[in-house]
Amino acid sequence: MPVNSPIPDVKVPVVDITTLFFEQAQARVDTAIAAGGSLEDEPPLLVDGVTDRSLRFTDIKKQSLAIAQALAERGLCSRPDSQTVVVFSPADISFCCIHYGTLMAAGVYTAFPPELGAVELARRLAEVKAAFVFVAAELVPVLLAACELVELDIDQANIILVSGSHPGYTTLSSICSETDTTPLFEPRVITDADELKDKVAMIIYTSGTTGNSKGVMITHSNLVHMYTMAGGYSARTANDNIASTVSEWPEPRRFLSALPLCFIYGHCVLCYQPLTTGDCVVQLPTFDVATYLETIERYKIERISGTPYILHSVVCCTTKVDEGTVALNDKPTRRFAIGSVKAVGCGGAALPYCRRQRYSEYFGGAPIVTGYGQTESSSTIAGGWWQKPVPGAVGVLYPNSVAKAIDAEGRETTGFGELCVAGPHITKGYVGGQQSPVDADGFLHTGDYAQIDAGGNVFLSCRMADIIYTETGPVSPVDIESVLFEHSSVDDCAVVGEGEKGRASPVAYVVLTLRAPVALTDIEAWLRENMGVPVACREAAAIPKSPAGKVLRHLLQHV
Repeated sequence: MPVNSPIPDVKVPVVDITTLFFEQAQARVDTAIAAGGSLEDEPPLLVDGVTDRSLRFTDIKKQSLAIAQALAERGLCSRPDSQTVVVFSPADISFCCIHYGTLMAAGVYTAFPPELGAVELARRLAEVKAAFVFVAAELVPVLLAACELVELDIDQANIILVSGSHPGYTTLSSICSETDTTPLFEPRVITDADELKDKVAMIIYTSGTTGNSKGVMITHSNLVHMYTMAGGYSARTANDNIASTVSEWPEPRRFLSALPLCFIYGHCVLCYQPLTTGDCVVQLPTFDVATYLETIERYKIERISGTPYILHSVVCCTTKVDEGTVALNDKPTRRFAIGSVKAVGCGGAALPYCRRQRYSEYFGGAPIVTGYGQTESSSTIAGGWWQKPVPGAVGVLYPNSVAKAIDAEGRETTGFGELCVAGPHITKGYVGGQQSPVDADGFLHTGDYAQIDAGGNVFLSCRMADIIYTETGPVSPVDIESVLFEHSSVDDCAVVGEGEKGRASPVAYVVLTLRAPVALTDIEAWLRENMGVPVACREAAAIPKSPAGKVLRHLLQHV
């Protein structure tokens, strides 16, 4: 039988995602004002870590309404094929306002990586039936080339510049600054349960580590349930919850994010977390080690929302000077104070346990909080918010959900198999007519090789597509990597299989540390001693990874 979450089902509000979050943020403002606070002292919820530009909730609300009105006036949702709003730009805190403005006007929101070339951009624009595009000025030529490739005619008035200037195009700043929309635009509010389940709020593309990226349709109901399941909603009303904790304007905790906003992890951190908690997210447009550390020091960052790639880069490019100070390896005189960090959130890819310990020590013993989810599950499958997982598990199955593992024949197993998850947070499918990952019984086939015990603990191994089928049975590359990471001379690594299925051999691509060089044959012997598995090691200058930090194994043969 499938395993039900050990956590009792939780009550979920029947409302759209914008109304839910805006009511909670507005309640926090109203309570602070009632306690003697002034709107002039309202703290920012979002800060651009490079320019210091900031947005308070009052700003987010006003700009979202202005964007919603501009979209409605330009014909958003006037036709069935005029619903999708695309953002094609480097990360910017204005994404939050564009997201909510789109939903207020009953549209569908999506964001694409700024690195996309014209061909891939064209494919996605056609799939989502893009009607509006918010774009950085420097990316306008790529956008126009992509539109030409698929003969997509987007009215010039519907192409709005997020940053920069370009002759003939409207800018986002002009839309947000010239119109006071509060008394004019009435946001769309959805309170019908069936409509919430059907109405797509956003389309988020997967990272594409095992094939072409797929556009995942996520509904309002999916997002509200995700937020509730992850522990973000009290049975009490938002006003009751906030009134017990807010007095005037409390000093907000400061979070740092350099996450890509086109993926669901970064999107949730920027758009949802600040409005529900009152915390301040400092967002960087791109990740760079020196800028990242400088931002921690300048803003006295208390919590990091990162990926294994970000944490690995920070730790490997610096050396600890003392308990709260680090220096760049290539510029040892440039030092940064990082003692303000009290916790580190890590997601987007698997984090080996030994790395978790190392990163915690680097940040002065700060806990490393991990979770597990997929875009198709609205980012939520298992975590440690409600209940502490047992050692070795990535988390405990969240409430309101059920899971099982199935073998190659589709039979349920208590051992490792493909993890399948069902619940109200699971996607309604992919755009473009691609086959749905959800079966007739409502189970999402995750493609992950995992085991789930009777207590709802999820033990994650690797992607099903990454399993190496040797003559002695299946081998998980992640299991080998976890052991390799413990070798003092291994800076980074990734394992793939070479050879035909059933007779493949594991091959480890290894990035050696500069501090303690060692022969690859010595590492191979060490692996045999510690695992009993013969693994061929090859040196690599770097391991190819996605912006989310996932290993791009299909590229390893070319490193």
